[in-house]
Amino acid sequence: MSLVLILGLGLRLYHYTDAPQFHDNPDEVQFAWAGLSLLTDHVPQSWSFFPEYSTHTWLVTPNGFSYPLVKPWLDHPPVFAVLTGGAAWLAGERQFIDVTAASVRLPPIWLSATTVVLTYLLARRLLGRGPAIAGSLLLATAPGAVLFGRSVEPEALLAPLLLAALLAAHRLLMKDGGRGSLAVLLACCALAPVVKVPGVAIGGAIALALALNHRWRLGLATLAASIAGLLLFALYGALLDWQLFVAVFQQQATHRTGVMGAFEFIVEPAGLNRRFRDPWWLLGWIAIGAILWPRRRTMAADLVAWPVVAYAAAMLVMTDQRVAFFGWYRIAVYPLVYLAAGYLVWRAAAAPNPGNVILVLITGGAAASAAWLGGSTALGLAVGTLAAAVMAVVLVSLLVAGHRPTLARAATVVVLGLVLLGNLVVSAQLARLYLLL
Repeated sequence: MSLVLILGLGLRLYHYTDAPQFHDNPDEVQFAWAGLSLLTDHVPQSWSFFPEYSTHTWLVTPNGFSYPLVKPWLDHPPVFAVLTGGAAWLAGERQFIDVTAASVRLPPIWLSATTVVLTYLLARRLLGRGPAIAGSLLLATAPGAVLFGRSVEPEALLAPLLLAALLAAHRLLMKDGGRGSLAVLLACCALAPVVKVPGVAIGGAIALALALNHRWRLGLATLAASIAGLLLFALYGALLDWQLFVAVFQQQATHRTGVMGAFEFIVEPAGLNRRFRDPWWLLGWIAIGAILWPRRRTMAADLVAWPVVAYAAAMLVMTDQRVAFFGWYRIAVYPLVYLAAGYLVWRAAAAPNPGNVILVLITGGAAASAAWLGGSTALGLAVGTLAAAVMAVVLVSLLVAGHRPTLARAATVVVLGLVLLGNLVVSAQLARLYLLL
């Protein structure tokens, strides 16, 4: 597991200031500026286009980007802003125009690396060691996970909070967790809405999972902790400017234009203001369905699949379907979706059949082939021919599985290993490939 963690952290740090490009996602400076001003002036200031702010002061950065500054800034809760602003402050960046990607991207990178470990720990308890290794390895090396692991968005903090809360909940359900586990569960659920308002879905989803396992009082306590987090955000707004806080909150609520938010959350090729296709994400959703499908409910269904579905439902209620293009909404549940994908990869390796192996190849293989983007037509034809040949070899191996199961399993493991290696290569080339999105 240490090797997987080192690999994941190394890929996230490799040319991390180049992809995504700074200012491609203006939220990177929005949260950093809010946190920096909150730490230095004790009043948050950042950019916002909401008309509820009475005055906007335009700031032009040295590279030509313009932002309308407002004060106090109340678009989002303060916790993640303080985290990123604190990173900028520790790097010696005191003015807004001094803030760089090199400083503000470090907190989400370390948080993303933390999710790799937490994903392994959760999966080992719920699915076993094999799926835990496969899921954490995917999360550590796949291009989508590496790219979004650098994204300066509050969901980067929501992800480890969700995983830690699920681990604590499982310990309490299995009766091997005491007051420490209870404190972790309640603290994570209370903190999540102060990171970002949709974080309230974390406590709600876990509360229902606990209720389904007849832990009603614990479920109510979890839900109460989430509500307490929302009240903390309201108190923060009241201390700064209550009328403005309410006006901005109402403005946020007016952005709901339809009921396709959850659907777009799942299927839209969403990136950081660019179109980014993530085949592992889609395979993970297929696996979520497989985990939920058995008649007899399992703990994996309650604590892996259900939180993802509940979060998608929250996207339907709490987000604008037009912003599905902004893929950072997925970061909060990326570890669980990738864990589900890793579960299918492990199943395909342990008990290969033509269906599960080809499904993994046409999804994970697509992610592994992105390194050839921008190549010549001849190169694309060669890669396509090679992919067809690989699938033919796998199919032939599987067809003789009844006579030589060891051969079929060995061929499947080799091919899946090549797919994972291809993903690693693509992740190492994100600085180049990002420009082609």
